[in-house]
Amino acid sequence: MLIFSRFDDYIWPALVIWALDRTLRLLRVVWNSKVWRGFKNGSATTTVELLSEDTIRLTLQRRINWQAGQHAYVTLPTVSGLPTEAHPFTIASIPGKLDGTADDGGEKQVVLIIRGRDGFTRRLREHAGRNGFCSLPALIDGPYGCPPDLRAYSTCVLIAGETFP
Repeated sequence: MLIFSRFDDYIWPALVIWALDRTLRLLRVVWNSKVWRGFKNGSATTTVELLSEDTIRLTLQRRINWQAGQHAYVTLPTVSGLPTEAHPFTIASIPGKLDGTADDGGEKQVVLIIRGRDGFTRRLREHAGRNGFCSLPALIDGPYGCPPDLRAYSTCVLIAGETFP
């Protein structure tokens, strides 16, 4: 017990900061998902589609802004092992309109393309395989990340890769 008393000045402020972070994230999830409207009217749901044997598309209608390359944490309480289990996925849709006109600030389609492998994504793939096309309650936290601004460069080489088991 004597060892902990020496570090009280460091432990309590860290716990307060951690608790504040968790509280702010919870409020952000509630706001982004409009949980107060309920899951029944579709404001906090996502459409799940099985695109191929291991690829799932999640489509959420949300009033959030993002940039290309940002990610969001998604919680699907009916698929997750724990109701608060959240997983990060890169947003695959663009935030603006394709024709370049001004955005009206309304709800946008947040599309996430997910490869079903192990754990949560395997359970999601199995759920989508049983139902094909369905709606699930969903919570979203984000967007996060700061993608680099590549407009300053005249040439850009992008390399993508994948690990194989």
